[in-house]
Parts: sequence; C-alpha cells; structure tokens
Amino acid sequence: EDPYIGGLYGSAYTRGLQEGKLDKRFLQAVVTLKHWAAYSLENYGNVTRHNFNAIVNSYDLANTYFPAFKTSVIDGNAKGIMCSYNALNGIPTCASQFLNTTLRGDWKFDGYVTSDSGAVADIYTQHKYVPDAERAAAVALKAGTDINSGGVYESALLKSLADKYVSEDDINLALYRTFKLRFQLGLFDPIDDQPYWHVPPTAVNTPESQALNLLATRQSMVLLKNDKNTLPFPKGKKVAVVGPHFNATGVLLGNYLGQVCPKSPGDTSCMTSMLEAISAANNNGIVIGAEGCSVTGSSTNGFAEAIALAKAADYVILALGLDGSVEAEGKDRHSITLPGVQDQFSQEIVNLGKPTAVVLINGGAVAVDWLHDHAPAILEAFYPGFLGAIGIADVIFGNYNPGGKLAATIYDGTFTSQSSFLDMSMTNTPGRTYKYFKGTPLWPFGYGLSYTTFSLKWSNSKTEFSVSNINRDAITLTVNVTNIGRIAGDEVVQAYFKPDNDPLIIKQLFGFQRVHLEPGQSQVIRFVMDYRTVCTADKNGDIYSVPGHYGIIVTNGVDQHLKGSLYVEGQKLLVEKFN
Repeated sequence: EDPYIGGLYGSAYTRGLQEGKLDKRFLQAVVTLKHWAAYSLENYGNVTRHNFNAIVNSYDLANTYFPAFKTSVIDGNAKGIMCSYNALNGIPTCASQFLNTTLRGDWKFDGYVTSDSGAVADIYTQHKYVPDAERAAAVALKAGTDINSGGVYESALLKSLADKYVSEDDINLALYRTFKLRFQLGLFDPIDDQPYWHVPPTAVNTPESQALNLLATRQSMVLLKNDKNTLPFPKGKKVAVVGPHFNATGVLLGNYLGQVCPKSPGDTSCMTSMLEAISAANNNGIVIGAEGCSVTGSSTNGFAEAIALAKAADYVILALGLDGSVEAEGKDRHSITLPGVQDQFSQEIVNLGKPTAVVLINGGAVAVDWLHDHAPAILEAFYPGFLGAIGIADVIFGNYNPGGKLAATIYDGTFTSQSSFLDMSMTNTPGRTYKYFKGTPLWPFGYGLSYTTFSLKWSNSKTEFSVSNINRDAITLTVNVTNIGRIAGDEVVQAYFKPDNDPLIIKQLFGFQRVHLEPGQSQVIRFVMDYRTVCTADKNGDIYSVPGHYGIIVTNGVDQHLKGSLYVEGQKLLVEKFN
C-alpha cells in the first residue's frame, strides 16, 4: 500500500539475499523483483491478468507504482526484474520502453529482465499488440526483455533475426546481461573456490535463525481491538478454540512456497498447530477445540459442537480468515468480507457473551464489519509463517506484548462495490490507500494497539521548521516517546507530511522507528527532513521540490498525534524528470 515501506522492504530483502557473507567476490543470489509494472489484477469480470490493459496516468506511476521498484534498484542494487502479463497504457510491459528509459536509463539498473512465464506470448496472443510470435520476440527483446520465460524466443527469435526485426547486437546485448550475472554468481569459477557450493545443511534452521523467525512473527502481530483489556487471557483456565483455523498448520504459511517439513512436499506435520500452541501456552489449563465451519463452505452442521464447547469454556478464541482456495496466484477476491458462513458463525460465538478473542488468518485485508463493533478483542495475524501458531499463543496469553502496526488499510465490506477494480487510479473516488482514501476505514494504515500505553511529546517547544532547496540544508525532528503503562512493550512511531501544493494527498509516510521500552522508560526518536523528503510528482510524473508549507504529523497510529510545520524555501526545483 505504501511505496515508501515497499521500497525499504524490497531494498532490505534484496540486499539480504544478494549480499552474502562468505565471499564478497560473488553474489550470493540474484534477486528478481516482480511484477513490473502496475500488475494488480488477476481476474475481474471478463478480464484476466493475461489481457488486462492497465490505464495509469503519469502521476500515479511516479507517486505509487514505480517508487518501490526504484528504491529496490537504486538502494538495494537488485539485479533482476520480471516484466508482467498485463499491458500498461496499451503496451505490454515486456515490450515497454520503460524498461530502457526509466529502469536502465534513469535508475541505472545494470541487471537482467525476464518475462513472467508466457508473458511474451501474451504480447501477440492476448494483447494483439503485434500479429505473430516473431514480432512479439522482437519487440520484447528490443525493449530490454533479456530472457523469455516461455517458448517464443526459442521458436521465433532466429526468424526475427532473419527477417531483420532484430539484430545480432540486440541478441548479444541480452546474452551479455544474462551471462554477466552468471559470472558474478561465480558459476564459471572452480567449485573448490566457490564458497556457496559448500554451504552445509547445518547452516539451515539454526537456533539463531529460529529465534529471528519467532521475533519477526511476534512483531508482525497487530492488535486491532481490546475492549476492557480482554487480552491477554489468564493462564490455567478452560479455553475453547473454534473456527475454521482452530487447528491450522499449513494455512499459516500462506501460499507459493517450497517444502517445509522433511517427509514430503505439502507435509506440515513438523509445524506446531494452533491448538497445540494454545495448549502449550495455557499452563495448567484445559484447551478444547472444534472447527464450527469451513473457510468457504455453506454448511452450519458444525455450529452446534463449537457453540457447546464455547459455552463450556471460560475464554474463547475464534480463529477465522482465508486460505489458498480464496486468494492465491490467479485468484482475486471480489468481496473482502469473510467467505462462507464465517460471519454467521462468529456472531453466534460472540453473542454467547464469553471473553472472546478473534484471530484473523489471512493475506489480503478482511472486512469484519460486525466483529469490529461487537467482538471484545481482535488480533490480526495475517499468514504468520512456520512459527505462527506459537507467536499467536504468545500474544494471547501475554508472553509477548503486541506492537505491530497495519501496513495496509482495512476497509469496510462495501469498499469493493464503490468502484471498478479495472480502474487503476489512486485518486478517483473513493480513493485507494491511506494517501487518497476519502472514506472512513474499519482500521487505518499504521494502526495497532498494545497491552501498555505510550505517550509522544515534542522534545522541545519548536514545531515549525524551514529548509532551503537551494542551500540543501536539513532539519531534525526530535520526539520523546514514553511507556506510561505497567508492562514493557514496543511502539512504532510514524512520521507523515501533508503537502499544501498537492490537495490529492491526505498524508504521506516518510519515516518510522520501532522502540522497545520498559515501564516508565523514555527514548528520543529523530527524523531527518530536507527538501527531498517532501518532493511529490506533478500530473506529468515529474518530481519537484515545491516551495511552501508542509504539515508534519508524528503519531503512533492510535491516540498520539503531534503536529508541526515545515516550510520549504527557494524555488520550484525539478528533482527527476519522468521518462
């Protein structure tokens, strides 16, 4: 949702994979960023990802669709890009000159570009951009698609060369880019001198890696609601775990992944299930469970058993959400509400009046309108991964204090009916993402509660600042964050700006920091700003520094909001031309 976070994540992920620790002579791996570009639709009505033509104006490309790629290429030094199935403004992305002008020209990308599997064939079979395979091969190659994942280059490129649609220089350039990476990987060096051929199995799944995995899992949990401090549950009580994910294992991983357990692909027997994790965390207590209903089914036959267990329990965990039958590659949801009879089931459970915590297992955001108003507590776990059940149990019983914040807006159930999802505009009513959405979401971007309480204060009385885009100076915002509650916890302090010169942008994130504080402990958070921090794109996609006033908001995303002002002095300054 947020291009700034997307770029930070993409850059860090890229560097972590590519930059090995064993030998700086070689790349550890080649990261391929995907999918370039404006690839946000799998199927909608009669349109599929293979024939969709995304109409996106230059403003949205520069402000939303391109920035994460840009940061991952420039800061992360990503060596690969995968062009997508769709067309962008009438031109299939694998045949688009954006690959040369923007990617290789403006951003100095020096890696390779591959097509998604079958995307070069789509150029002529689906988009009808050219009449045949040899011309599809030609326009893709000349645009900068070095590798065709598919058969078009193999079957048609020599004929394209013979008919002079491409030259030997075009082919040699693609070969150079792809073989260069193989040399950088050390694939042509003697194996004895190549450390990445000799990584032992013991380097995988180490205790250090497991600890980091669990930390990431815990930190990703977002507490959305906690009326009357329903959570954490006390240990040693009778707890009922009900719902389609009551005993989940594999669904916690999401989809599109490799083998995780030793026995066979698809085996998840080495994972801790939801029921097992809750039982282990509930010291000296009793844990019972039942499915109640499936993720997508219409049967209510299991309601009675689950309701009976919930009635007999002191506390209830309601495990709801999605799975790969609803959202996956090639599967878009047309509704963001809970599928099947989960809404009906959840109302039956919550209306029992027991202390109930809803745990949501999902990838894309789920609109739980009724639960938003009626459930005592809601924990958004997303697809929390291999150790996800343990992370959930840690939060439920207070072994870990949640501090995660939403990286995506959770809209209400009517959102998908308010506009066509063939419309790729960010700004058309009702708006998309927190930067442009004009309505009231169920939970906003950046939201997330804690079991403790934090306060934010400016470290000094100054709240108005100025920078010059001529002198190129900078200022530092200093904020004091204090844990004023009774237990240790994490807070994520977020910094936004609001440009007066762009009335479309409600606010835009430019920094965040996560801090861990003991009760009564304070820490000073600093955010550095200069004229580049508040640059935005105009209607032509050109990025400018514009003199004037910019509002500053520093917040925890919940109840702490500090306001300030930044004045950019100087002249209107072109920072980057859109090509």
